[in-house]
Amino acid sequence: MIFVDIIAAALAALLSGLGAGSGGLLVIYLTLAAGMEQQAAQGVNLLFFLFSGGAALAVHAARRRLFPGVILTLVLSGILGSLLGSAMAGVFSPLLLRRLFGGMLVVSGILSFRRPAGRSMTERTE
Repeated sequence: MIFVDIIAAALAALLSGLGAGSGGLLVIYLTLAAGMEQQAAQGVNLLFFLFSGGAALAVHAARRRLFPGVILTLVLSGILGSLLGSAMAGVFSPLLLRRLFGGMLVVSGILSFRRPAGRSMTERTE
């Protein structure tokens, strides 16, 4: 079974490198195929993100494509979101949180398909 987990993690890493938002896919795999509780799976996903995000940060820093204002906004939003998420996890049932997470993945997927082909989300229109 560990071989299957390694393959799933490698595929998630590959999709992450391609910008496919594989964190959601990793949580889905861990909960449905590996039988892990959703909160534990999300914790593993956060650990996974530290490595993929760190690699992306290194590449962008080497290319000098870091924007301090954007970084500060994202860090502050992430802190606020984690505090709100922790509060929600303590109040709502795991089933409701699981459904909300699934709904967020569906909406995110639909929005990514609506983006014009060949353009990244970070490109600005003039």
